[in-house]
Amino acid sequence: STSSTSSKSGDGGLIGAAMAVKGACKMQNVHRELPSYCEEGLLPSLVSLLVLGRKLKAPETVEDSGEYDQMKECLLGSGLLHPLVGITEALLRRNNSSVGVRGPRGKVQDGWMLHQALRVLASATFLSEGNVRCIERSELPVLVLGMVESALANGGGGSLDADDGDCGGADDGKSDTGAAKECLHLLLNLTEISSGVCSVLRMEPLLARMDLSKGSDDKGSLNLVLGLLINCAEKDAGCRKRLSGLALPPEGRAFIEVLADLAFGGRKDGAILAAYASILLAFLATDASLGLRQQVAGLLKGKRSEGGNLANHPLGPLITSLKEFLRFAKSFLTEKQSASLNNLVNNLLS
Repeated sequence: STSSTSSKSGDGGLIGAAMAVKGACKMQNVHRELPSYCEEGLLPSLVSLLVLGRKLKAPETVEDSGEYDQMKECLLGSGLLHPLVGITEALLRRNNSSVGVRGPRGKVQDGWMLHQALRVLASATFLSEGNVRCIERSELPVLVLGMVESALANGGGGSLDADDGDCGGADDGKSDTGAAKECLHLLLNLTEISSGVCSVLRMEPLLARMDLSKGSDDKGSLNLVLGLLINCAEKDAGCRKRLSGLALPPEGRAFIEVLADLAFGGRKDGAILAAYASILLAFLATDASLGLRQQVAGLLKGKRSEGGNLANHPLGPLITSLKEFLRFAKSFLTEKQSASLNNLVNNLLS
């Protein structure tokens, strides 16, 4: 009861309160989603993260959408967003550093907390300018990108698609891959709105070290990486310049050649992947300062195009690909995204 818990003091009081929360969790089956190990004193924080994650879950109905938007506003207005960013930064620093390495049980708890915090932040920043502006000048974007790069480098094939479930009882070590994918979702949302975040990521060598050829068999992760690169290339000239001269290991192939293969490689199950590669290639081709237009046209020779005037256009296949994506994606693109893609098509035609 409240009276019996509040009558205690010191550690006994904290433990008593935590045990009361734990008992309530069991009654609601919440304990099934908590990590297999957690410090009693941190239990209220873990439950809070779990509740926030549920409340900020992507909506499935129109009614859910209204509550979702309201929760995103409440997170900023209540003052919870700043401390949540701070907690996430601390967990990322510990995860990205060999200093102060935690034991196996501590890693389970930290991994679970990091995954949940990133999931909440990714949901909170989706098409939410206020929440993005709150985060854009923090260290979080760079720390988040560091975790993605580390996960890709340590994953052998660059895969982030290991089955991490819901991270409940995450003793199997798969929670890092789940957290890294949440990092990508968060970065996508930040760079969709903030050119400042795109500029910060350009200053780091991590973006250029993302080996897209490694993830060629991992379309889920690769789509997310390409989406991130599209946002940065659209908003930041420095990013476009670096990507234009990027050579990918191990063969040292030019980045634009890899993009052309992804865009027009004829993968029957990779329509979104091909569209994203086409969009990124178009942003590089339309930057006059890079002088890549003729080189890209050479890569497109013999590729499929539509009839009419585009059949003889040197960038016809690229224009066709973007037009097809616009028709397909019209229902779920924002007005800003549609305008950007239409402008890109016009620039390719000019």
